[in-house]
Amino acid sequence: MSSNIKVAIRIRDKISRETSRPSVIKRKTSNEITLQKDNTANVITTVEHTFYFDQVFDESSNQKQIYHELAREYILKALEGYHTCVIAYGQTGAGKTYTMMGTEQEPGIIPLVSHELFKIIDMCQDEGPDEDALVHFKVTVSYFQIYNEQIYDMLSGGCNVLRVRDGPRKVTYIEGLSDRIVNSCEELLKCIEEGSARRSVAGTAVNENSSRSHAICTINIQQTEIDSFGDTVERVSSIKLVDLAGSERTKVSKTKDERFKEGTNINKSLMTLRRVVTMLSNNKVTGVPYRESLLTRVLRDNLDGNSITCILACISPCDYEESISTLRYASTAKHVRTEAHLNTTQISKGEEQLFSLQNQLKELQATLTLQTAELEDQRVLQQQLDKINETNKYLQHRLETENKICADFRNRWTQISWESHQLGSALLDIVHATEIASQPFSFDSQITSFQRDCAQFQSSLQKDKETIQYLLEKYTLV
Repeated sequence: MSSNIKVAIRIRDKISRETSRPSVIKRKTSNEITLQKDNTANVITTVEHTFYFDQVFDESSNQKQIYHELAREYILKALEGYHTCVIAYGQTGAGKTYTMMGTEQEPGIIPLVSHELFKIIDMCQDEGPDEDALVHFKVTVSYFQIYNEQIYDMLSGGCNVLRVRDGPRKVTYIEGLSDRIVNSCEELLKCIEEGSARRSVAGTAVNENSSRSHAICTINIQQTEIDSFGDTVERVSSIKLVDLAGSERTKVSKTKDERFKEGTNINKSLMTLRRVVTMLSNNKVTGVPYRESLLTRVLRDNLDGNSITCILACISPCDYEESISTLRYASTAKHVRTEAHLNTTQISKGEEQLFSLQNQLKELQATLTLQTAELEDQRVLQQQLDKINETNKYLQHRLETENKICADFRNRWTQISWESHQLGSALLDIVHATEIASQPFSFDSQITSFQRDCAQFQSSLQKDKETIQYLLEKYTLV
């Protein structure tokens, strides 16, 4: 379903500080509005600007009229299975939050959507279009704000900073954002009230209760319908309700310090939104600066993707510069097209049984794969055990060989020790015989030579002894 973004204008009634100021709105009809600049400089010629929109709501329009003529369409489309989005845009103090939230006596779009949603759900569950039809609903809500270019979950304390992630098909999501199940209008409104209480607001010279953040409430609807033939139809859709912070001029709002920082970030994000809308209106598909602001990242799918989107631009009847700026942006947004499609899956009873059998098959395949893996593990273990046994046999054979070598060395050591002892005894006998010889000097040269040979033999014997000792220590098993 390809369609242009629907754009409507709401003219706020004058407030107390504006009662003495002239209106800059010269003409207005149900879809036309003309602005005329206040002639404060006594200029003879006046400048008029005329804009055309899908709808124009004047100062006499009340909350219920705006809901029924504009916003109600988007809850019905969501129940059909489409993603929908309503965005309130405009300068600070132009009536955006009042339009979206309202008061207890005059509820705005969000409370009225909540009431109608559960009214329709109750009707569907009580009596469906077919007597045997059954429709099951699951409704969840998420609520967050973008404050100073950081995202805070307004349903979980509002203190932790969350991150935007890119999902498949250019769809972004917020990691860790809470999604509460609600079963009644009262539960939904309680969540919205809880989140709104955590929203950042502050007073400026333009607005005593100025919203300092962009607030985005998303109602997710999951429907499961079983008809008389046993076929199942599943629909998953959402209603995104956006209350943007107001654009403002620093000189006019007279903000300082923290308020100045807030205003700078608000204007930066709104400027990025303007650039994105301008490029999309010119059919640009590349280079669109979605990532330059968190606001455009989270609204990307609603600006050029799978969504039916409406922008409600709120203006003041007395502020020419801000009002014409808002109208120019709104006029550009009219030319942006989205490609919404039904988020519906129909499953026949036979298909459902087939899916069930396929799931059982997948489970059996998973079990078989697990058992095969276990058998493979056993085979690998057996191979490792065989290798260990082979290694053990080799080591046993080597041990026997080393023990045999060690025994041979022991025998050799015993033989050498005995021979050394015998040679030592013979040497002593020779020395003794030499000492008692009657002519000792005739044997001097022979004795000297023999002693030298004995010394060399002892040295060689000592080396053999050390070698054998080393080998014994090496091969002896402890």
